[in-house]
Amino acid sequence: MHPLLPGNAFSYRIINNIGNEPIKPGDAYANIIEEYQVTLIEKTQSTFLKTGTQAGIISYNEMPFKRVILNGIATISFNFHEMGVLTAQTIIPGSAEKQKVSFLPDLAPILIIKSFLRQCGAD
Repeated sequence: MHPLLPGNAFSYRIINNIGNEPIKPGDAYANIIEEYQVTLIEKTQSTFLKTGTQAGIISYNEMPFKRVILNGIATISFNFHEMGVLTAQTIIPGSAEKQKVSFLPDLAPILIIKSFLRQCGAD
């Protein structure tokens, strides 16, 4: 069982090299390393699959260019304001409060969410 996916929410597979992976209809690809985004986009374009309905790309950190590539790439962003507030609270002189921050070591670059789009009702 994966620590981020309790139970059997959906099937998934973690890969380390998207260059060797075929892009399949109905799968969504969550990319956590920005440098691999271009390879993932190029491979998706070469399949002529329509992103968002036939294949999905999920990326981290919203950037304006991600809104126009492939008619928009879904993004997951962190709340940087909240992170800044928590950081400031830990360094204020006299503050004894400790904050626990989750850390996910050794994550692979690409998480393939098998048949994610079909389960969400997309065509």
